[in-house]
Amino acid sequence: MENIRVLVRTTGFAGLYHDSVSLTADCDLSVTAGEYGSRETTVVPAGETLTIDRESGLFASDGSADVLAGGSGGGSEGGSAGGVSSTIRIEPAVLTGRSSLQSVQRSQGTPSYRGSLELRLEEEGIVVVNELLLEEYLYAVVPSEMPSSYPLEALKAQAVCARTYAYARILHAGLPEYGAHVDDSTSFQVYNNILENAQTTKAVRETKGELLYYGEELADTYYYSTSCGYGTDAGVWSGSGPEQFPYLQARAVNVAGVVDAQGDAIDETVNEEEIAAADFMTQEENFAAFIKNVRPSDFENEEAWYRWTYQAAVDEAQLYEKVLERCAASPSTIFVLQENGEYANQTPPDPGRILELSITERSTGGVAQTLQIVGENATILVKTEHSIRYVLCDANVQVIRQDGSSWQPSTLLPSAFFVLETVKEDGYVNGFTLYGGGFGHGVGMSQNGARSMAESGCDCETILSYFYEGITLKKGNAL
Repeated sequence: MENIRVLVRTTGFAGLYHDSVSLTADCDLSVTAGEYGSRETTVVPAGETLTIDRESGLFASDGSADVLAGGSGGGSEGGSAGGVSSTIRIEPAVLTGRSSLQSVQRSQGTPSYRGSLELRLEEEGIVVVNELLLEEYLYAVVPSEMPSSYPLEALKAQAVCARTYAYARILHAGLPEYGAHVDDSTSFQVYNNILENAQTTKAVRETKGELLYYGEELADTYYYSTSCGYGTDAGVWSGSGPEQFPYLQARAVNVAGVVDAQGDAIDETVNEEEIAAADFMTQEENFAAFIKNVRPSDFENEEAWYRWTYQAAVDEAQLYEKVLERCAASPSTIFVLQENGEYANQTPPDPGRILELSITERSTGGVAQTLQIVGENATILVKTEHSIRYVLCDANVQVIRQDGSSWQPSTLLPSAFFVLETVKEDGYVNGFTLYGGGFGHGVGMSQNGARSMAESGCDCETILSYFYEGITLKKGNAL
């Protein structure tokens, strides 16, 4: 199972369906299309642009379904759209050839792809799937997920995490309805958004085939950008619990007790007894005292995202709209207080003007787990860190990081590691301030924590063992 199939989203990762696809390559391209059972191959010369849209004659009109080619088991039967054969396969004439998708833009500009491209016509548009070797896929994932300037041992840890995550999706495809294992966005792992780099490619090659296991099972190698000094466990997600992922433990992301590759303590002045346990942060007053200050022994205390503030006005209509959106997207995260004093999982009524806005429950590490909205007409609970980050986020308000720089959110606040303080007028909440820290969900490996550990002399395996407790690093049998 060496190949992975990646669904390529449109510009800005905005959608799944392309209206048209334009591509060129640095070598000849073989384009295979036509009716199932009698497909024909034509050659597009190197440097020549090939443009395919919904009306392209390359999509044959025999009404049959074509079988997606896929050497790694990710293929499925392609459905027909409007009586057309659904797939076109485009392959470079040489193994090192690359195809540039001129109709797609990424941070690097126009992305180019190793391996083959498969175009599948659906009623909504054209789906593009890139099939390539897993190791080559990682060449374009690691620099897209972690800056190539980070120390090599941190990049190697990222490569192992990315490989393990991807391999698990090869075994159990994430997007089988599209004949793909993953897409190229943050929904899975960001792929080919940043150019390949010699240092990140070195990290992939030096860890070739290495996967993380817990016992005999592949580990779920979740990771995030920056901690606030604590990470949390998988219980922050709806339908999940820490007992399902014993290797994903909440902990202080701190130098205390950590040793380098030679077995020496990286800081002998701090011991573990001096650092409060993650469970201690479930209490509001404990977490508030922590998050409003800097703990010098935290690995990431100098990172811009280690601390941040966010100050916003309360727009009742917008707040209610966001609650409804989360209710539609994740119904199990929204609850409404009933007349009997119990909370029911249901679509909420408009709460009206807001009387109270508060965090009423925290999970390990201090992450907000329940937001309570008390309105004139209803009391609503918003559960899980993701839904809370969504509901309180106003895309017109900037987040101010501890170095004074600003960041414009789109749909989510940086993290749910924050305390909330409200401002009232005539008994109604008209604004709030968040004192927060970190960036991301807080589960698994902190990437900037890994960077700091590597800078302190920790190797790849030490970093991985720190963030994923009880795991083992193994060479994958099929890799």
